[in-house]
Amino acid sequence: MGIFKSLFGGKAKSEKTVQPSAKVEPAAKSVKKAPVVKPETLKETALWAKELSKLKAFPGLVTGTKEGGKEIHFLHPATGEKTAPPLVFPAEIQAYAVAPRKGLAATAEKDSRSIRIWDYQNGAEKGLLDRPEMVTALAWDEAQELLVVGHKDTRIAVIKVPSGEEIRSLAIPPETMGKVFEKPLESVSEVALSPDGMILAGIMGEGVLATWDLRENGNKVSLHLVPPNRFFGFRFSPDGRYLAAAAGSYKLAISFSVGQNASVSLSETKGMLWLLDLQAGRSHSVSDTSFVMEDVFWTADGKEILALAAVPPIMEGLSKQLHVYSTDAVVAGGQSPARKYMLGRGPLGGAAAHVAEDRAFYIVLGDKHLHTFSLPPSV
Repeated sequence: MGIFKSLFGGKAKSEKTVQPSAKVEPAAKSVKKAPVVKPETLKETALWAKELSKLKAFPGLVTGTKEGGKEIHFLHPATGEKTAPPLVFPAEIQAYAVAPRKGLAATAEKDSRSIRIWDYQNGAEKGLLDRPEMVTALAWDEAQELLVVGHKDTRIAVIKVPSGEEIRSLAIPPETMGKVFEKPLESVSEVALSPDGMILAGIMGEGVLATWDLRENGNKVSLHLVPPNRFFGFRFSPDGRYLAAAAGSYKLAISFSVGQNASVSLSETKGMLWLLDLQAGRSHSVSDTSFVMEDVFWTADGKEILALAAVPPIMEGLSKQLHVYSTDAVVAGGQSPARKYMLGRGPLGGAAAHVAEDRAFYIVLGDKHLHTFSLPPSV
Protein backbone atom coordinates (compact mmCIF):
# COMPACT_ATOMS: atom_id res chain seq x y z
CA MET A 1 0.00 0.00 0.00
CA GLY A 2 3.06 2.28 0.06
CA ILE A 3 3.83 4.82 2.73
CA PHE A 4 0.31 6.19 3.02
CA LYS A 5 -2.21 4.86 5.51
CA SER A 6 -5.75 4.43 4.28
CA LEU A 7 -7.46 7.80 4.14
CA PHE A 8 -10.88 6.18 4.35
CA GLY A 9 -10.55 4.00 7.43
CA GLY A 10 -11.95 6.49 9.92
CA LYS A 11 -11.45 10.09 10.89
CA ALA A 12 -8.44 11.18 12.89
CA LYS A 13 -8.86 13.68 15.68
CA SER A 14 -7.69 17.12 14.60
CA GLU A 15 -4.69 18.65 16.30
CA LYS A 16 -5.05 21.91 18.22
CA THR A 17 -2.21 23.64 16.42
CA VAL A 18 -1.79 21.56 13.25
CA GLN A 19 -4.36 21.07 10.54
CA PRO A 20 -3.15 18.38 8.12
CA SER A 21 -5.04 18.02 4.86
CA ALA A 22 -4.12 14.87 2.94
CA LYS A 23 -5.67 15.47 -0.46
CA VAL A 24 -6.26 12.94 -3.21
CA GLU A 25 -6.87 14.81 -6.43
CA PRO A 26 -9.98 13.92 -8.44
CA ALA A 27 -9.62 12.34 -11.86
CA ALA A 28 -8.89 14.99 -14.43
CA LYS A 29 -11.01 15.65 -17.49
CA SER A 30 -9.77 14.55 -20.89
CA VAL A 31 -7.24 16.90 -22.44
CA LYS A 32 -7.75 18.44 -25.86
CA LYS A 33 -4.65 17.96 -27.94
CA ALA A 34 -2.97 21.23 -28.82
CA PRO A 35 -0.64 21.17 -31.84
CA VAL A 36 3.06 20.99 -31.09
CA VAL A 37 4.96 23.68 -32.99
CA LYS A 38 8.57 24.73 -33.24
CA PRO A 39 9.04 28.31 -31.99
CA GLU A 40 9.76 30.66 -34.88
CA THR A 41 12.49 32.42 -32.92
CA LEU A 42 14.08 29.27 -31.46
CA LYS A 43 17.86 29.42 -31.24
CA GLU A 44 20.19 26.68 -30.05
CA THR A 45 23.65 27.45 -28.68
CA ALA A 46 26.31 24.92 -27.66
CA LEU A 47 27.47 25.87 -24.17
CA TRP A 48 30.05 23.43 -22.86
CA ALA A 49 31.93 20.23 -23.49
CA LYS A 50 30.48 18.23 -20.60
CA GLU A 51 26.93 17.87 -19.38
CA LEU A 52 25.97 19.73 -16.23
CA SER A 53 23.68 18.47 -13.46
CA LYS A 54 21.58 20.20 -10.81
CA LEU A 55 20.99 23.07 -13.19
CA LYS A 56 19.62 26.43 -12.04
CA ALA A 57 18.74 29.50 -14.11
CA PHE A 58 18.56 33.18 -13.16
CA PRO A 59 18.55 36.52 -15.02
CA GLY A 60 21.90 36.53 -16.81
CA LEU A 61 23.21 33.36 -15.14
CA VAL A 62 23.09 29.57 -15.50
CA THR A 63 24.70 27.34 -12.88
CA GLY A 64 25.27 23.60 -12.62
CA THR A 65 27.49 20.89 -11.19
CA LYS A 66 29.88 18.51 -12.95
CA GLU A 67 32.86 16.23 -12.26
CA GLY A 68 30.70 13.93 -10.17
CA GLY A 69 28.97 16.85 -8.46
CA LYS A 70 32.23 18.18 -7.01
CA GLU A 71 32.26 21.42 -9.00
CA ILE A 72 29.76 24.26 -9.42
CA HIS A 73 30.08 26.27 -12.63
CA PHE A 74 28.74 29.77 -13.37
CA LEU A 75 27.95 30.56 -17.02
CA HIS A 76 26.42 33.35 -19.05
CA PRO A 77 23.19 32.01 -20.61
CA ALA A 78 23.70 33.69 -23.98
CA THR A 79 27.28 32.63 -24.65
CA GLY A 80 28.09 29.82 -22.24
CA GLU A 81 31.21 31.71 -21.15
CA LYS A 82 32.24 31.50 -17.51
CA THR A 83 31.14 34.48 -15.41
CA ALA A 84 33.13 33.34 -12.37
CA PRO A 85 35.66 30.62 -11.52
CA PRO A 86 34.12 27.27 -10.56
CA LEU A 87 33.76 26.31 -6.91
CA VAL A 88 35.60 23.03 -6.30
CA PHE A 89 34.86 20.64 -3.41
CA PRO A 90 36.45 17.46 -2.03
CA ALA A 91 33.06 15.69 -1.93
CA GLU A 92 29.83 15.66 -3.92
CA ILE A 93 27.50 18.61 -3.41
CA GLN A 94 24.16 17.55 -1.94
CA ALA A 95 22.49 20.97 -2.28
CA TYR A 96 23.34 24.51 -3.32
CA ALA A 97 21.56 27.83 -3.79
CA VAL A 98 22.68 30.98 -5.59
CA ALA A 99 21.84 34.62 -4.79
CA PRO A 100 22.95 36.47 -7.95
CA ARG A 101 22.06 39.97 -6.71
CA LYS A 102 24.29 39.43 -3.66
CA GLY A 103 26.97 37.46 -5.50
CA LEU A 104 26.60 34.67 -2.93
CA ALA A 105 26.31 30.90 -3.07
CA ALA A 106 25.32 28.53 -0.25
CA THR A 107 26.50 24.92 -0.46
CA ALA A 108 26.14 21.70 1.52
CA GLU A 109 28.22 18.64 0.77
CA LYS A 110 26.71 15.16 0.86
CA ASP A 111 26.08 13.83 4.39
CA SER A 112 27.19 17.17 5.83
CA ARG A 113 25.69 19.09 8.76
CA SER A 114 27.29 22.35 7.63
CA ILE A 115 26.47 25.08 5.12
CA ARG A 116 29.26 27.09 3.49
CA ILE A 117 28.60 30.64 2.25
CA TRP A 118 30.71 31.82 -0.70
CA ASP A 119 31.39 34.97 -2.63
CA TYR A 120 31.26 33.08 -5.91
CA GLN A 121 32.67 35.97 -7.91
CA ASN A 122 36.12 35.44 -6.40
CA GLY A 123 35.72 32.01 -4.78
CA ALA A 124 36.19 33.37 -1.23
CA GLU A 125 34.49 31.49 1.61
CA LYS A 126 32.44 33.94 3.71
CA GLY A 127 31.25 31.68 6.51
CA LEU A 128 30.45 28.22 7.86
CA LEU A 129 27.01 27.60 9.40
CA ASP A 130 26.57 24.44 11.47
CA ARG A 131 23.21 22.65 11.48
CA PRO A 132 21.82 20.00 13.88
CA GLU A 133 20.99 17.54 11.09
CA MET A 134 22.22 16.65 7.60
CA VAL A 135 21.36 19.35 5.06
CA THR A 136 19.45 18.12 1.98
CA ALA A 137 17.95 21.25 0.35
CA LEU A 138 18.71 24.99 0.16
CA ALA A 139 16.96 28.07 -1.24
CA TRP A 140 17.23 31.85 -0.80
CA ASP A 141 14.26 34.06 -0.04
CA GLU A 142 13.09 36.77 -2.48
CA ALA A 143 15.36 39.44 -0.93
CA GLN A 144 18.30 36.99 -0.89
CA GLU A 145 18.93 37.72 2.79
CA LEU A 146 17.46 34.58 4.37
CA LEU A 147 18.29 30.95 3.63
CA VAL A 148 15.69 28.19 3.70
CA VAL A 149 17.23 24.88 4.78
CA GLY A 150 15.76 21.39 4.37
CA HIS A 151 17.10 18.56 6.54
CA LYS A 152 17.22 14.80 6.43
CA ASP A 153 14.81 14.56 9.38
CA THR A 154 12.24 16.56 7.30
CA ARG A 155 12.68 19.70 9.41
CA ILE A 156 12.76 22.98 7.48
CA ALA A 157 14.43 26.05 8.95
CA VAL A 158 14.83 29.69 7.95
CA ILE A 159 18.16 31.25 8.97
CA LYS A 160 19.81 34.63 8.63
CA VAL A 161 22.98 35.03 6.58
CA PRO A 162 25.78 35.46 7.48
CA SER A 163 25.03 35.07 11.22
CA GLY A 164 23.27 31.70 10.93
CA GLU A 165 20.63 32.82 13.44
CA GLU A 166 17.60 30.54 13.16
CA ILE A 167 14.34 32.49 12.98
CA ARG A 168 12.05 29.57 12.01
CA SER A 169 12.26 25.83 12.54
CA LEU A 170 9.26 23.79 11.44
CA ALA A 171 8.44 20.11 11.09
CA ILE A 172 5.42 17.85 10.76
CA PRO A 173 4.61 16.65 14.31
CA PRO A 174 5.21 12.90 14.81
CA GLU A 175 1.61 12.39 16.00
CA THR A 176 0.33 13.85 12.73
CA MET A 177 2.70 11.72 10.65
CA GLY A 178 1.47 8.60 12.43
CA LYS A 179 -2.11 9.24 11.38
CA VAL A 180 -1.31 9.59 7.67
CA PHE A 181 1.88 7.66 6.92
CA GLU A 182 2.88 4.06 7.57
CA LYS A 183 6.54 4.99 7.99
CA PRO A 184 8.51 8.19 8.57
CA LEU A 185 8.92 10.51 5.61
CA GLU A 186 12.26 10.76 3.86
CA SER A 187 14.42 13.86 3.74
CA VAL A 188 13.39 17.19 2.24
CA SER A 189 14.37 17.41 -1.44
CA GLU A 190 13.25 20.94 -2.32
CA VAL A 191 12.30 24.06 -0.34
CA ALA A 192 11.02 27.57 -1.06
CA LEU A 193 9.63 30.64 0.68
CA SER A 194 6.82 32.60 -1.01
CA PRO A 195 7.71 36.07 -2.37
CA ASP A 196 5.88 37.74 0.54
CA GLY A 197 7.61 35.48 3.06
CA MET A 198 4.32 34.17 4.44
CA ILE A 199 4.23 30.58 3.11
CA LEU A 200 7.01 28.03 3.54
CA ALA A 201 6.92 24.93 1.33
CA GLY A 202 8.92 21.75 0.92
CA ILE A 203 8.82 18.43 -0.95
CA MET A 204 9.58 15.37 1.16
CA GLY A 205 9.23 11.62 0.98
CA GLU A 206 7.36 9.94 -1.84
CA GLY A 207 5.38 12.80 -3.28
CA VAL A 208 4.40 14.85 -0.24
CA LEU A 209 4.31 18.63 -0.54
CA ALA A 210 3.99 20.40 2.81
CA THR A 211 3.08 24.07 3.28
CA TRP A 212 3.28 26.12 6.47
CA ASP A 213 1.33 29.35 6.96
CA LEU A 214 3.78 31.62 8.79
CA ARG A 215 1.05 34.19 9.45
CA GLU A 216 -0.14 31.75 12.09
CA ASN A 217 3.36 31.33 13.50
CA GLY A 218 3.86 28.15 11.49
CA ASN A 219 1.25 26.27 13.52
CA LYS A 220 -0.91 25.51 10.48
CA VAL A 221 0.57 22.91 8.16
CA SER A 222 -1.09 21.29 5.15
CA LEU A 223 0.04 18.04 3.54
CA HIS A 224 -0.74 17.75 -0.14
CA LEU A 225 -0.71 14.29 -1.73
CA VAL A 226 -1.42 13.19 -5.30
CA PRO A 227 -1.07 9.36 -5.15
CA PRO A 228 0.05 7.41 -7.06
CA ASN A 229 1.95 10.40 -8.42
CA ARG A 230 4.77 12.35 -6.82
CA PHE A 231 5.90 15.96 -6.97
CA PHE A 232 9.02 16.74 -9.01
CA GLY A 233 9.32 20.51 -8.59
CA PHE A 234 7.32 23.58 -7.62
CA ARG A 235 7.34 27.38 -7.79
CA PHE A 236 5.34 30.21 -6.28
CA SER A 237 3.62 32.68 -8.58
CA PRO A 238 5.25 36.15 -8.66
CA ASP A 239 2.49 37.60 -6.45
CA GLY A 240 2.60 34.66 -4.04
CA ARG A 241 -1.04 33.70 -4.50
CA TYR A 242 -0.46 30.37 -6.23
CA LEU A 243 1.88 27.43 -5.85
CA ALA A 244 2.36 25.49 -9.08
CA ALA A 245 3.95 22.04 -9.09
CA ALA A 246 4.98 19.42 -11.61
CA ALA A 247 3.70 16.01 -10.59
CA GLY A 248 3.14 12.63 -12.15
CA SER A 249 4.37 9.07 -12.40
CA TYR A 250 6.15 6.74 -14.81
CA LYS A 251 7.89 3.39 -15.07
CA LEU A 252 11.44 3.15 -16.36
CA ALA A 253 12.71 -0.14 -17.78
CA ILE A 254 16.34 -0.85 -18.74
CA SER A 255 17.32 -3.95 -20.69
CA PHE A 256 20.68 -4.91 -22.15
CA SER A 257 22.82 -7.75 -23.41
CA VAL A 258 26.51 -8.22 -22.71
CA GLY A 259 28.54 -6.22 -25.19
CA GLN A 260 25.56 -4.21 -26.44
CA ASN A 261 24.12 -0.83 -25.60
CA ALA A 262 21.34 -0.70 -23.05
CA SER A 263 17.76 -0.12 -24.18
CA VAL A 264 15.75 2.27 -22.02
CA SER A 265 11.99 2.61 -22.19
CA LEU A 266 9.52 4.85 -20.40
CA SER A 267 5.98 3.59 -19.91
CA GLU A 268 2.76 4.17 -17.98
CA THR A 269 3.44 7.88 -17.96
CA LYS A 270 1.19 10.44 -16.35
CA GLY A 271 1.97 14.13 -16.28
CA MET A 272 0.20 16.52 -13.94
CA LEU A 273 0.22 20.27 -13.52
CA TRP A 274 -0.97 20.90 -9.96
CA LEU A 275 -1.99 24.38 -8.84
CA LEU A 276 -2.76 25.41 -5.26
CA ASP A 277 -4.67 28.65 -4.64
CA LEU A 278 -3.16 29.75 -1.34
CA GLN A 279 -5.85 32.36 -0.74
CA ALA A 280 -8.86 30.16 -1.41
CA GLY A 281 -7.26 26.95 -0.13
CA ARG A 282 -8.32 25.02 -3.24
CA SER A 283 -6.24 22.97 -5.64
CA HIS A 284 -6.63 22.42 -9.39
CA SER A 285 -4.95 19.91 -11.67
CA VAL A 286 -4.39 19.14 -15.33
CA SER A 287 -3.40 15.60 -16.32
CA ASP A 288 -2.26 13.82 -19.48
CA THR A 289 -0.93 10.28 -19.97
CA SER A 290 1.26 11.10 -22.97
CA PHE A 291 4.14 12.79 -21.14
CA VAL A 292 5.97 13.22 -17.84
CA MET A 293 5.80 16.68 -16.27
CA GLU A 294 9.30 17.68 -15.08
CA ASP A 295 9.14 21.27 -13.88
CA VAL A 296 7.06 24.45 -13.90
CA PHE A 297 7.85 28.13 -14.45
CA TRP A 298 5.87 31.38 -14.34
CA THR A 299 5.77 34.37 -16.65
CA ALA A 300 6.69 37.61 -14.87
CA ASP A 301 3.07 38.78 -14.76
CA GLY A 302 1.82 35.43 -13.38
CA LYS A 303 -0.78 35.11 -16.13
CA GLU A 304 0.75 31.96 -17.60
CA ILE A 305 2.30 28.76 -16.27
CA LEU A 306 4.98 27.08 -18.36
CA ALA A 307 5.30 23.33 -17.88
CA LEU A 308 8.28 21.32 -19.11
CA ALA A 309 7.11 17.97 -20.45
CA ALA A 310 9.23 14.94 -21.41
CA VAL A 311 7.65 12.78 -24.07
CA PRO A 312 8.58 9.07 -24.43
CA PRO A 313 9.95 6.88 -25.87
CA ILE A 314 13.60 7.44 -25.02
CA MET A 315 15.74 7.75 -28.15
CA GLU A 316 19.04 9.46 -27.40
CA GLY A 317 17.22 11.50 -24.79
CA LEU A 318 13.58 12.34 -24.32
CA SER A 319 11.80 14.78 -26.59
CA LYS A 320 11.15 17.93 -24.56
CA GLN A 321 8.14 20.18 -24.98
CA LEU A 322 7.04 23.40 -23.32
CA HIS A 323 3.31 23.55 -22.53
CA VAL A 324 1.86 27.01 -21.91
CA TYR A 325 -1.25 27.24 -19.71
CA SER A 326 -3.38 30.25 -18.87
CA THR A 327 -3.50 30.56 -15.07
CA ASP A 328 -7.13 31.72 -15.15
CA ALA A 329 -8.10 28.82 -17.42
CA VAL A 330 -6.56 26.23 -15.09
CA VAL A 331 -8.35 27.77 -12.10
CA ALA A 332 -11.60 27.65 -14.07
CA GLY A 333 -11.14 23.93 -14.75
CA GLY A 334 -9.56 24.08 -18.18
CA GLN A 335 -7.48 21.08 -19.16
CA SER A 336 -5.80 22.06 -22.41
CA PRO A 337 -2.60 24.10 -22.77
CA ALA A 338 -2.94 27.17 -24.95
CA ARG A 339 0.26 26.34 -26.81
CA LYS A 340 2.86 23.56 -27.07
CA TYR A 341 6.42 24.14 -28.24
CA MET A 342 8.99 21.61 -29.41
CA LEU A 343 12.36 22.26 -27.73
CA GLY A 344 14.73 19.38 -28.46
CA ARG A 345 16.05 16.34 -26.60
CA GLY A 346 17.58 15.88 -23.19
CA PRO A 347 17.78 13.52 -20.20
CA LEU A 348 14.91 13.13 -17.77
CA GLY A 349 15.26 15.85 -15.15
CA GLY A 350 18.18 18.24 -14.92
CA ALA A 351 16.64 21.16 -16.79
CA ALA A 352 16.75 24.82 -15.85
CA ALA A 353 14.81 27.73 -17.30
CA HIS A 354 14.11 31.42 -16.82
CA VAL A 355 11.45 33.75 -18.21
CA ALA A 356 12.61 37.35 -18.57
CA GLU A 357 10.43 40.45 -18.12
CA ASP A 358 10.29 40.89 -21.91
CA ARG A 359 9.02 37.26 -22.24
CA ALA A 360 12.34 36.00 -23.58
CA PHE A 361 12.53 32.35 -22.51
CA TYR A 362 15.71 30.35 -22.17
CA ILE A 363 16.14 26.77 -21.06
CA VAL A 364 19.09 24.41 -20.63
CA LEU A 365 18.06 20.78 -21.00
CA GLY A 366 21.23 19.19 -19.68
CA ASP A 367 22.22 18.23 -23.23
CA LYS A 368 25.05 20.79 -23.46
CA HIS A 369 22.82 23.22 -25.35
CA LEU A 370 20.91 26.40 -24.54
CA HIS A 371 17.53 26.87 -26.21
CA THR A 372 16.11 30.41 -26.40
CA PHE A 373 13.04 31.98 -27.97
CA SER A 374 10.52 34.76 -27.38
CA LEU A 375 7.11 33.90 -26.02
CA PRO A 376 4.21 35.56 -27.83
CA PRO A 377 1.88 37.84 -25.83
CA SER A 378 -0.27 36.27 -23.10
CA VAL A 379 -3.40 34.53 -24.28
